[in-house]
Amino acid sequence: MRRRQQSLNYATGSLRGNIVNIYIHGTAIISLITLFFGLLASGSLDTAIQVVLDFYIAKLLPWPLDELYLAQTIAELVISHGITVGVGTISATFNYWRAI
Repeated sequence: MRRRQQSLNYATGSLRGNIVNIYIHGTAIISLITLFFGLLASGSLDTAIQVVLDFYIAKLLPWPLDELYLAQTIAELVISHGITVGVGTISATFNYWRAI
């Protein structure tokens, strides 16, 4: 019980004070997933790496511009941030839970 409570405290604390690191963590995981599915879809490592590079080139723009470039609507922008922060929070909390 105590381990679960500490993990919940870590997750809520991360969302309050550490959101940028959680967002970066989630972006890294989503990039690896994009590489994996790009590799499965194309069958070529070169094409899969090109997909991830295109994603990162779009991410080189300053923060609000990169998300506006990738998203077509405001709803996509909000959903994209929500998914990225959610993936980062779940992964970081699981790593914390495993470590304690």
